[in-house]
Amino acid sequence: MYFIRLNTPITYIFLSFFFVFFSSSSAFNITEVLNKYPEFSIFNDYLTRTQVSRQINEYPVVTILAVNNAAMSSLVGKSMDLINKVMRIHVFLDYYTLNKLKSLPSSQPSQVTTLLESPDQQRYLNITNVGTLSIVSGAGSEKVGVLRDIYPDDIYKTSIVEVSNVIMPSSLLTTSPSSPSPSPPSSVPSPPSSVPSSSTFNITKILFDYPDFTTFNTYLTDTQVCDQINAGSSVTVLAVNNAAMSSLVGKSADIKKKVLSLHVITGYYTLNKFRSLPNSQTTQLNTMLEASFQSVGFQGLLNVTNGDTVSLVSTSGSEKAQLVKDIYADDFKISVVEISNLIVPSDSPTSPPSSPSASPPSASTSSPPSSTPSSSSPFDITKTLTGSPDFNLFSTYLTQTQVANQINERKTMTIFVVNNGAMTSLVDKPMEIKKKVLSLHVIMDYYTVQKFHNLPVSQPTRINTLLQVTDQPSAQQGFVNVTNGDTISIVSAAGSDQAVVVRDIAADESSYISVVQISNLILPSSLTAPTPSPSSNPGKLRSAAPVKAPTSSIAAAPKVGDTSSSSIAAAPVSNAPITSIASGPIGAALAPHASAVSSIECASIVTTILVSAFSLASMILI
Repeated sequence: MYFIRLNTPITYIFLSFFFVFFSSSSAFNITEVLNKYPEFSIFNDYLTRTQVSRQINEYPVVTILAVNNAAMSSLVGKSMDLINKVMRIHVFLDYYTLNKLKSLPSSQPSQVTTLLESPDQQRYLNITNVGTLSIVSGAGSEKVGVLRDIYPDDIYKTSIVEVSNVIMPSSLLTTSPSSPSPSPPSSVPSPPSSVPSSSTFNITKILFDYPDFTTFNTYLTDTQVCDQINAGSSVTVLAVNNAAMSSLVGKSADIKKKVLSLHVITGYYTLNKFRSLPNSQTTQLNTMLEASFQSVGFQGLLNVTNGDTVSLVSTSGSEKAQLVKDIYADDFKISVVEISNLIVPSDSPTSPPSSPSASPPSASTSSPPSSTPSSSSPFDITKTLTGSPDFNLFSTYLTQTQVANQINERKTMTIFVVNNGAMTSLVDKPMEIKKKVLSLHVIMDYYTVQKFHNLPVSQPTRINTLLQVTDQPSAQQGFVNVTNGDTISIVSAAGSDQAVVVRDIAADESSYISVVQISNLILPSSLTAPTPSPSSNPGKLRSAAPVKAPTSSIAAAPKVGDTSSSSIAAAPVSNAPITSIASGPIGAALAPHASAVSSIECASIVTTILVSAFSLASMILI
């Protein structure tokens, strides 16, 4: 009898080749399998990011319950810990195909054990075969249906079966840490999933081929904004290259998420489609930041202006970004467009701190500033108005109410200034009302007189103001309607007296900030309740009429190129000289209040004497 010797070198080589060949040919890789099915790209991505895919690949017998992109929307924005647990619930350690599931007994539910390591019923699934197949969590959840086989492999006992929805145990939702993004208010229903099962794009894979956007792509993944993009049916991603991403480096994940969500428009736009928007007119677009209920005020909206270039700003105010080029487009599904820089709302914590506002100028200050602030230094509304004594009262109120600070901290806006003669109606108002009225005179976009004349003729254009951004008042108080006709007229959207644009005062094209004079204050009747006057003739309180500019300077639209900085600075402000406050219309308006104070003081003294006399008489009687 002969025995084969197995310790020869040739035998070792043969056996090594045999084991390597068969082990490599038998290795199952869930990621590679699901890569062939783009409708499960989100499910596949979550398996990889939670490392559940590694455990699946290590088990010899396993069934994966796969969920398509449309049904995965309920997990988008959830914490990674919760996603990890949910993905494990969709993997159980047995081999089932659709036919094998249908052969289960119909008399009672069959229980299978999942990959989730949990001491309670969360780790089990109950499968019911009564007419139709359904699966629920052993800890309680909504029923999900079994749809079809995706990948049955009888040789290696690995099966992928599609189910209709995510299996989400109710107890897991209550015990798991909440998502970093705030939940929508209970009064507002969650937005329905708009993702068709045919949605096949994956923003991570799209940007992987463009190394210039590696940082942007990484942040999309880190913040899970990529999941929200992939769950969308029609989106435009405004991508920023690596060099322009520096302002987000070191920021918290929550801030990064909000800024990146602002760079996803909920609609399909390419460069050509942006250029087909109305010329020299602002179009407001909704973003994922707004749609996901993460924004405050109007942070979640973008203003897009089509001119020589297409520019975008946050409706809350931000640095302007320009469209650069198309990166990727899949008709009516997803478009990726490069922009020049990040769009960061001015009231976001990511905005760089501005330098402190200068002290308010005194009335005697005579050194005039440049009508166009230097682009090398931050814009300062107080300094801009220093050399124009006709706007001293407006400038002082901006400083007192701290609206000046809010202006100086922002970019891309227009300030409507009013001369001293037209400010009398604010003199007797409380500081809170003054602040609201002045905030209404700051609109969150860049306009000069010429740009106002480019608006649609005889058709009001509604524009957002600083009041809307900071206070969000009711009844449209935070908006103004601008109408382009023979003159440019402005009224509060909540109703007010009409004001007329007079002239340009200053324009800083580097920061997209301009200062424009208007004829009188815009005072919404709902915002400024009339102040009762102690005077017998209350009409005299506001007898001083606003000082109007010459008719010719209001009605005539300036020609392009005719207005220079020097001509703006030299333009007349009013027809009447302004004297000191004590002798002018403001002093006249304040006079009745002095007499009212005296009357109150006398009444107080008389009351005190009577009470003292009554107390003394009481003591004598006792």
